[in-house]
Amino acid sequence: MKKIYLILLVLFMSCDYLDIQPNDRIPSSQYYNSVDEAYQALLGAYEPIRTMKMNYVDAFPLFSIALFSECMSDNVNGGANKKQTNNPYQEANQFEMSPIRSEAFWRRSYNGISRVNSLLHNWNNIIVKQGEEAKADNILGEAYFLRAHYYYELLRMYENVVLTTTPIDGTSWRNYKQEDPHVVYAQATDDYLKSFELMADQEPERGRMSVFASKAELLKMFLFYTGYYGKDALPRTDGSEFTLDNAIALADDIYLNSGKKLLPNYADNFDPLTSNWNDEVLLEIPHVDSGLPGWTGIKSGNIMCRASGPWGGKGKAFDATYADGWANGVPRRKLLSLWDDPNDERKNATILTAQEVEEGQNEEGFDPENTTYPIKIGWQHTGLYNKKYSTFASIQPSIAVNLNYGMNYHALRFADVILMAGELYLKKGNTGKALEYVNEVRVRAKASPLTTLNEDLLFAERNRELALEGVRYHDLLRRYGQGNLNTVKSILDVQNYTPETDEIDRYGEAGKSEDYEIDFKIEQRGFLPIPIVELDVHPDLKQNDGY
Repeated sequence: MKKIYLILLVLFMSCDYLDIQPNDRIPSSQYYNSVDEAYQALLGAYEPIRTMKMNYVDAFPLFSIALFSECMSDNVNGGANKKQTNNPYQEANQFEMSPIRSEAFWRRSYNGISRVNSLLHNWNNIIVKQGEEAKADNILGEAYFLRAHYYYELLRMYENVVLTTTPIDGTSWRNYKQEDPHVVYAQATDDYLKSFELMADQEPERGRMSVFASKAELLKMFLFYTGYYGKDALPRTDGSEFTLDNAIALADDIYLNSGKKLLPNYADNFDPLTSNWNDEVLLEIPHVDSGLPGWTGIKSGNIMCRASGPWGGKGKAFDATYADGWANGVPRRKLLSLWDDPNDERKNATILTAQEVEEGQNEEGFDPENTTYPIKIGWQHTGLYNKKYSTFASIQPSIAVNLNYGMNYHALRFADVILMAGELYLKKGNTGKALEYVNEVRVRAKASPLTTLNEDLLFAERNRELALEGVRYHDLLRRYGQGNLNTVKSILDVQNYTPETDEIDRYGEAGKSEDYEIDFKIEQRGFLPIPIVELDVHPDLKQNDGY
């Protein structure tokens, strides 16, 4: 039976679904009466942010949107223990994404959108009692933020998506068509701006967002849209625009008024025991280690940790620092030369070496001749691993060990905002102000300040600061834009590659030349394929170019 996700994603919100057995459920027309019920609906709209199931076909269980994005960049290889036919990280890295496995982002985002639309559609039915006004405003503002967030995710991943701002009713889904992406961007811009008027300055509780998370993400969308499409401003639904000056004012507002700050020690952003809910993170995706055992059922852990972890780690039973992982998204050897200052602390906080892993599990420390616990050599092996999100033995879960690492994903840090502010001022022609912002990030990392700044230096600095966090690929797309995808291809392609030779293979590259080769397909324009399940049941939807 085919799955019609634009219907099923309404979940419990659909009256048609609730009219059938069991009959003890509350239809949406009767549910939205109180602020408490609106709050419960809001939590339901938040849930898809951290949920990532591939689809209902593949055995591959869950995967990370951040690691997936990173695998499309020039920072990493797809990795894993071998070449696999259903590995999304390898497909992303090779730009051979299957329309079956591309379903996850689509389903996740429309799941959230449908829940938000139902809440907004029924908002006038909610009775706000005296003293509940601020709580109600927060809920409404967060709903607008979430819808904007989900549409931005869809736009940067697929470009040509369906726009709906009302609940799906009956067979109305059959009338939906892909909207001009500029129209969807306008809707998302309006939703972000509406959220600013309602959301609280501080997170109402852990796991919910403050207004500054929404403001920071609008900056991300502004830079992606204007960069990729070669525009000067974001569109709005009334024909007005969100301009460069608006973006600069917003960046300054976040910088001065959000209460966020750079942590004194860069590595503390990724300390497995203390990094959750730290003062540098604006948009934090929560994860916990209490999911159900086995591969089925709900999991709320950070799958990026297990997926990025070194293949060959041993974990708590061996008094080791790193547990066994899947070694996906392994950093390329060229990343070792990314940091231009030998004192820059970000290199050691970003890159984990095979030597470090073995030193952490051999009682006598690192000894290359001791093969008791050797690192295993996988596909596209480099001897390097992601140190920011990994299989830290200190937080190794006791149940569902593969899927339950309780380390939050920091989707948007204050350092990113500072660098975006520098970029905006550079666009404005104020190089001095841009340098102030960029150097603030460098000085925190113990790197020497820059004395000059241009686009090349700025984007190199963004990668030094944000490498392996899922930012680089879309930075490349927006920097060069749809008119310069040949340049993107020249950066991302790997052809006629000769792996490094090393005295001991497990500490360097190992494999055949063709294992490392990558062909970025310009005709795909940087986007994923529309999921095949949607094309099967929606004859008016069109597949993206290049698929």
